[in-house]
Amino acid sequence: RLYEKLGYRCHITSKIPTELGADIIATKGNETVAIQRKHTRVKKRQGRDAIRQLIAEAKLAYPEAKLVAVTNFYFNDNAKSLAKSHNVELIEREQLFNP
Repeated sequence: RLYEKLGYRCHITSKIPTELGADIIATKGNETVAIQRKHTRVKKRQGRDAIRQLIAEAKLAYPEAKLVAVTNFYFNDNAKSLAKSHNVELIEREQLFNP
């Protein structure tokens, strides 16, 4: 919804046979964004899984795409460090609810 509000066309990727490291692909003009979502119900900080999926799979499948990991809570320090070193944007709770 966040990217739709910013004018992107978004579609959820297919899980079969694989999502290629991204849950959502957002496009606007010539720009593509590969988005990996991580949700928690128990308020647990998210680890590096989302970033690893983006780096290992989405970066190859969508080489020109901006890589973004989103969570409804927060990412831990390891995830933040890995994201920074691979130019992956992180979107956490505040940005989702107060864009």
